[in-house]
Amino acid sequence: MSTYPLPPLALASSSSHVLVSTGSTIHSIPLESTEQPSSLPLSSSAAQPHITSLVRLIAVSPDNTHAATISDDKTLRTYSLFPFSLLSTRQASKRCSALSFASPSDIITSDKVGDVYRYPLEPRATEGPRPTVTEIATDPSKNPDADLVLGHVSVITAHVLTPDGKRIITADRDEHIRVSRYPKAYVIDKYLFGSNGFVSALHIPQNKPEVLISGGGENALRMWDWSSGKQLGSVGIWEAILPHRRVRSSMRRNKRAKLSAHTGDAAMGGEGEKGFYDAPEGWVLPSGQGVCVKKIDTMVVGDETVVLFFSEGSVVTTYLAACLG
Repeated sequence: MSTYPLPPLALASSSSHVLVSTGSTIHSIPLESTEQPSSLPLSSSAAQPHITSLVRLIAVSPDNTHAATISDDKTLRTYSLFPFSLLSTRQASKRCSALSFASPSDIITSDKVGDVYRYPLEPRATEGPRPTVTEIATDPSKNPDADLVLGHVSVITAHVLTPDGKRIITADRDEHIRVSRYPKAYVIDKYLFGSNGFVSALHIPQNKPEVLISGGGENALRMWDWSSGKQLGSVGIWEAILPHRRVRSSMRRNKRAKLSAHTGDAAMGGEGEKGFYDAPEGWVLPSGQGVCVKKIDTMVVGDETVVLFFSEGSVVTTYLAACLG
């Protein structure tokens, strides 16, 4: 077990390594005892020892040889795992919300403007003047470093590729789950309707490639047959989450009501369930008790596939949610 000076923000694993980000540093923990752990800070300047940019997203390639990260400064970095070293640095046009590999040579990013891009593992050589950030924002297809895959009219919160590599499933803040062809994602196969809140996490179990599990701001995880669009069922999660929450989602001021004199600690609510879940006068909590499922995964236990998930703000990092046959 490793101890770090800052709490972990993102984690990914391969057959040979576990990668953890703390602050602006990436830590590589080998699973073989013959190799020593190593760390790579984003900035090694002695003059600036403080955190420069937090690493929020990590992904490992399907062949377990490379990794990619995204930090708050919108920088996409690629790494070799053998040995653990930085390979390249590129700038994304917008802040990213999801990161994965479509193949050993293709990196997929979703951003908070609603676009999905495909970046090659090795940066492209570009000639001539680069388009400005404004030009790329106006026409995302002008991004010289990546190919535009698809776009939503809302913030894309999660994406996942199907195991056969022929479909990409995306979710957004407006309750949409969309199944598109890949890489020709302008062809939309279907939408999965039935979510009652924003969707922020998607997962396809390795041993059940026909099933999609989704979660987000509502009180349940939902199971889908993504190829037919049929919802297979749902499992309530609030009973497992709410007793363990210690950090409440950010509140916003209620512009329609006069802000009370309660500020600072008072605005964060008092002790006990009522104080935690009731916003003070002049403030508004997010809908759905402020619950946000950030990560869904599965593991096989005996003959059952067990669903695990993590909800933002809880002291318990994973919960036993359901069993899939």
